[in-house]
Amino acid sequence: MFDFKYIAIYPKIMSWRSSLIKENEIEEALKMNLKELSELVKSKLKKATLKSENITDIERAIKQDGFLFLKSVERFVYGSSKKFFKIWVKMYEIENIKLTLKILLLGKKEYFNLLFELEPNNKFQYEFLNNINTIEEFLEFLSGTEYYSLAQNTFPRVLETKTTFFFDIAIDNYLLSELKRFYDSLSILEKGSVKNLLFYFLESKRIISLYRAKFLFNLGRNECMVLLPELLGIFTEQKYEELLATASPDEFIKLLIKWNFIKGEILEKDFEDYLEFYFFKELLKRAKSEMKKASFSISFFLSFFMLHYLNEKNWVALLQAKSEEIEIEDTMKFLVF
Repeated sequence: MFDFKYIAIYPKIMSWRSSLIKENEIEEALKMNLKELSELVKSKLKKATLKSENITDIERAIKQDGFLFLKSVERFVYGSSKKFFKIWVKMYEIENIKLTLKILLLGKKEYFNLLFELEPNNKFQYEFLNNINTIEEFLEFLSGTEYYSLAQNTFPRVLETKTTFFFDIAIDNYLLSELKRFYDSLSILEKGSVKNLLFYFLESKRIISLYRAKFLFNLGRNECMVLLPELLGIFTEQKYEELLATASPDEFIKLLIKWNFIKGEILEKDFEDYLEFYFFKELLKRAKSEMKKASFSISFFLSFFMLHYLNEKNWVALLQAKSEEIEIEDTMKFLVF
């Protein structure tokens, strides 16, 4: 259905469509050497600029394009939709915070170059974060921000477990709660598309976290439910409990298939990789379906954003496979198209 507030976005999406990789281009890319592939990827960048010619920086630029696209669209929407988009854009700020904590935990300061470039006045980017050397300094840096109490409550566990898992969940929960708050003020049509695409995408990441909490960290039902409460209305609390009641990864995934949350058969491979891959396949299917709806609507925009996100994943997978000299047949397993 037609929605006036998305009229100005349509030409922007059309101009960005050339950045998407087509199926025939994937076939060609698989036959290229690393230098040829790098040149192809660089030709697809719309706004992000390269700081160097190395593969890591090309991967950074691919992801930076996603932020620049969303930010450019956010400038055109208004009203309750504008408020929702502003919270959505904060996802990139939060990704920088999460990556910073990982960098400090691993002692790999060279990875600060992978941070998103945000608005000039945003403190959560390279020129400010690169000067931090320890997790204690980072906690002090967060003092006075909306993230401080989350960090204060979870950083001790990060240091104890040598993983950012618990902080990542806490800050993701915060973002989702904020999104849900502004989601409630959207129109009925907007809500349907947001729930089918964006909330499906975010919920799939939470299901992977639930899987990790249960099978990798061996947390009990109660702690899992406290860590990952039902927030988005995709799954009920009862379904969360059913997932937590499964005895094995195999049963966990079978339950998701039974509920039609993912499609496919269980493969003899890493279950966590399986989950992510089939979430992406389902997201692709949903995005293509929503794309067929009215061009001047949030459905059209959300569909393109998700296709662009999957496009980023494909480019990065291709580049990594070429740099590590992975065979074409094995590379195909990482691509979603």
